[in-house]
Amino acid sequence: MSANIRLFYVYRIVSRMYFHLSILFVYFYMLKLPVWQIELLLAVYAVILLLTSKLNAFLLQRLNMKHKHVIAIGELVKAAGLVLLISDGHLPLLVGGQVLSGLGYSLAQGTDSSLLRTIARDSAQYGQAESGSGSYTFASFLLSGIVGSVLFRYSADYAFWSSALANAIAAAAVMLIREPAHVRSGTVQQAAPPETAEENSPRRFWKLYYSLTRAFAMAVFTGFLPYYFFVSVKVDLQLFGLVLSLFTLLGFVAARHIMKAGSKFGYRKIAAASALLTALSLLLFGSSSDIVAGLAAIAVLGLASGGVRPLTVSQLNLSNLDPSVRTAVLSSMERTFGLINALLLIGGGLTLESIGFQGLMLASAAIYVILLVGSFKRLSFSPTAARNASAEKSH
Repeated sequence: MSANIRLFYVYRIVSRMYFHLSILFVYFYMLKLPVWQIELLLAVYAVILLLTSKLNAFLLQRLNMKHKHVIAIGELVKAAGLVLLISDGHLPLLVGGQVLSGLGYSLAQGTDSSLLRTIARDSAQYGQAESGSGSYTFASFLLSGIVGSVLFRYSADYAFWSSALANAIAAAAVMLIREPAHVRSGTVQQAAPPETAEENSPRRFWKLYYSLTRAFAMAVFTGFLPYYFFVSVKVDLQLFGLVLSLFTLLGFVAARHIMKAGSKFGYRKIAAASALLTALSLLLFGSSSDIVAGLAAIAVLGLASGGVRPLTVSQLNLSNLDPSVRTAVLSSMERTFGLINALLLIGGGLTLESIGFQGLMLASAAIYVILLVGSFKRLSFSPTAARNASAEKSH
């Protein structure tokens, strides 16, 4: 493994140390904010992802910035947002903190995968590093979530300051990567915007699959499960991080093995299986108020969503694109994710207390299935998909 790839692993692992995320809902709730207002605050983050998703591509293409510089700025902006969240309990500052956190994430997410494409020697090394670093981020996310809930018992500030410190270390690690100059040769697609090229290709399906599955999983994990376990079930704060860590633990397992499963059984079949598991987890949440069923459902949701990113990125076929265009493609699926995630959080926040957690989960399951079936049909009727299916069968 080259020094650049090792540094990339360090960046990915440290940047996902979200000590504060598992207790973010609880932090807002303990500030005496109503539930609908908490969900709107969480939705602000997703809306910023939607509004700023093209900013990283703009910085790369128009200002000719390097990937690592854009990522480092994003990490430092995230840290500033976290500091703002704990600086005061007033709503305008909380909104400002969420805006900065979303902006920082938007700059770094997608840009890091494009950076990896730039420093990896070939597609095999890229796939291995994308999947490998992705699986380790789940372990990082898992441990930091547990530690964050323990720190929160002593002071809410400790969890947020720990995340901010991790952002600063991640920025330093990515700046040490020796990034080559942007390649702009005749063999690289530069002019065609990704939206034009993808209309008749499986790329659109994979983006929709990623955005839908991840949006539903993250909306449930960040916005609704904390309400269920902390407000309804009243899980002790000491165990809160451990309960939510089931999502991350099974996500780690999925991310670790999903590429091998895809190569053995077919990538589209694995995507279909993860979609079915996502729907099943939502149905489990909606069918029973028993805590055992809730724990089983969160484990299934983690297993279903954990491998979505490495699976999707590996199937987008971005290696022949100019770095700025490649980043634009990755950012566009984050934009769709942001839109769906925001709508789910806003809609769920406004209806959660009226229809209850179980009703919300059943409604979410129905909406998810309807939307995803539409994207599967789009893939099925694509001429390119038919050719890919034939190619899969020939192997």
